[in-house]
Amino acid sequence: MPLSGWPGWSGLTGICNHLGMGTFLNRVWSRAWGRWWVGLVAVGCLLSACGSADDPGQSRVQIIDGAAASIPVVVSSTTAPETTAATTTSTTSTSPTSTTQLLGPGPHVGDVVAVVGVAINDTLNVRMDAGVENDVVTRLPPDAADVVTTGATAQSGRITWWEVTYVGVTGWSASSFLGYLGESFDGTEEVLAALSGVPSEKTLVDLGWTVAMSQAVTDGDEVVSRVRHTAGNGSVNSQGLFGITFDVIGVADDSVGGLRLRIVGQALSAGQRYELKSVEVTPICHRGVSADGLCI
Repeated sequence: MPLSGWPGWSGLTGICNHLGMGTFLNRVWSRAWGRWWVGLVAVGCLLSACGSADDPGQSRVQIIDGAAASIPVVVSSTTAPETTAATTTSTTSTSPTSTTQLLGPGPHVGDVVAVVGVAINDTLNVRMDAGVENDVVTRLPPDAADVVTTGATAQSGRITWWEVTYVGVTGWSASSFLGYLGESFDGTEEVLAALSGVPSEKTLVDLGWTVAMSQAVTDGDEVVSRVRHTAGNGSVNSQGLFGITFDVIGVADDSVGGLRLRIVGQALSAGQRYELKSVEVTPICHRGVSADGLCI
């Protein structure tokens, strides 16, 4: 049988040609021992192509640390996501690095904060020590709202880290993805004014982006705020309305770090379009929340 007739040939050549081995395989296939050899090479090529568990391409789930920003953010930290593969969770203990420096003031002992500005299909790393080179001890979902701070902070590189505890596990996370949630209020009228009317879009996610972008800080054509779809898959409630959540991080305010927008839409024309019904706004606070729910 010619090598091109083997069912796995197209996949094997795609990988092994990339490794510079395709022509050689054609020559040895015609020999009796060659087919056994090709089988061994196939295994080797596949292992080489797949890479290690640290390869970001091996997972659709993105893992967040603080690193160089791809989108500028007007917040106290100018850092944004570093991504790695979801399969890199490690429980192996290593010695914490000595690159960190304790800071102050920071969050108080026992403060409750939320994960903010992390996309719905992403998670936030919690590491054994401050610094992206340290082991991941757990990961926080993008809608986690019961993260407890220990009061310790540190600086590693350009990233400010907070020590936090989540479901019994303690470690360090990038502070630019953590925030205090203030008192929610109805922001529908403000959004309608910003959009000059009631918006409608073909999908609920598109409607969410339209609303969120109306609250984002821009500099000309550049979006300065970090805008993320953080929760909600468009499930319908008992009133036939659909909900979705977006975070807008960076709103050029000294105490307010961003806004969490819970956007409710109604399906029109048998689900062909979605029209905005309401927007609940929750301030994301830098330093904490007062007794009446305002950012301090």
